[in-house]
Amino acid sequence: MVSIVIPVYNTEKYLRHCIESVILQTYKDLEIILIDDGSTDNSAQMCDAFADIDKRVKVIHKENGGLSSARNTGMKIAHGKYITFLDSDDYLSINYIEKALTILCKYNADIAIMQMCYVAENTEKEIETKDAIKDLIFSAEEAIEVSLYQTFFSCCIPGKLYKAETLHNIRFPLGKLSEDLAVCHKILDHAQKIVYRSEIGYYYRQHNSSIMHTFNPRRMDALQWMSEIEDYCVHKHPAILNAAKCRTFNVAVHLLLDLPDEGEVRNTCYDTIMTAIIKTRRLIILDKKARKREKAAALISYLGENKLKQIWNSRVAIKQKEN
Repeated sequence: MVSIVIPVYNTEKYLRHCIESVILQTYKDLEIILIDDGSTDNSAQMCDAFADIDKRVKVIHKENGGLSSARNTGMKIAHGKYITFLDSDDYLSINYIEKALTILCKYNADIAIMQMCYVAENTEKEIETKDAIKDLIFSAEEAIEVSLYQTFFSCCIPGKLYKAETLHNIRFPLGKLSEDLAVCHKILDHAQKIVYRSEIGYYYRQHNSSIMHTFNPRRMDALQWMSEIEDYCVHKHPAILNAAKCRTFNVAVHLLLDLPDEGEVRNTCYDTIMTAIIKTRRLIILDKKARKREKAAALISYLGENKLKQIWNSRVAIKQKEN
């Protein structure tokens, strides 16, 4: 049995699509765990309605505690041999579980990862995989390195199918943002073998109003996690320390791009962000494994914040127009 943990908070607009993408999976032996995290819209009632029509659906109603709290609650009650996570505004391809479980068993892996597709808000267009589908096998250290460089996959917790034992003693940090960064490397390190398939299975919906696309001082949590990951690599995986530093740079640049041009928040956060960029940018330029976008941002950062924002925002605008 596969347990699917779905934290739910005020996502009535997308919730039906999300849950139906699970109920209609070609693999049927599922435990569908909906954690209503104190929703104030119709999400709670929608969850109960699905539980009434499908006995595989379990609903837990709790006071609002955030994404980490909801995921932790779901993991505690999950009975599946395998566990995966789905955010309630995202959705799965109809055969995601079947294909992920197939490659996990085929290669005797502990974690199976499917390609993630980013979908713009209010868009239902699905993108087919154009390149030939291939399976790649990684050790724990290799998978951590790849996730930090963000080459084939990232540190996102959803989009991965886990043997339940890989999540043993894993708890998401309460009251923090960028929860995935805090724990992904630890989960991967619990695995002996990780398999990645270059076929889209998970659809991640990007929102224009998302907290991750505006500046909230709590987003600085991400730099805290990156500091801890760098320390983790120093002690356990020194060979991939550069990958951690590359992700630190990536996190810092995205924070800088969204940082207000003036005000108390800027005064509080600017020095910490710039310190992270300055400490890592030369390494990124010289690192053969770093992505081209990080290398470009590292070079442009020497021209100053305004030039970096100008070029980056122009690139984003062109990409959005193409889509």
